[in-house]
Amino acid sequence: MFKAIKETEKAVQVKAIIDLYDVEKSITRTVWLPKSQIRNGRPTEWIIERKREDLALEAPLHAGGFNIWFYDADGNEIETVEEARKAERFEAGCKNYDRLIQLAKDNGIKGVRVGLRRATIEQKLTAAGVAF
Repeated sequence: MFKAIKETEKAVQVKAIIDLYDVEKSITRTVWLPKSQIRNGRPTEWIIERKREDLALEAPLHAGGFNIWFYDADGNEIETVEEARKAERFEAGCKNYDRLIQLAKDNGIKGVRVGLRRATIEQKLTAAGVAF
């Protein structure tokens, strides 16, 4: 759960920073996120995209590229529900990949190293008769 700058019965206030690439400038704004769009202590991707669209109107036309980040009262970047799920899946995939590499090394399979495609490692394990 992120720490809100301010909180009401129906919404929480967070900080948004608009980073303008070409003019090397940042614009800081506070925005309200409805509590109905917060799941498991994180805002949904939908509300973050709506707020980004609103804030994009504040970026000057001459600024070129820009990006928008959201931060809580402690200055920590706010992660959406979807971003958290992606990060969890990525970490699980990395652990499984590392497990396959270690399994191949433990069984003395030559030519298996970090950087090989997962399918290649699985083929080498299967060819050596190792169950994974």
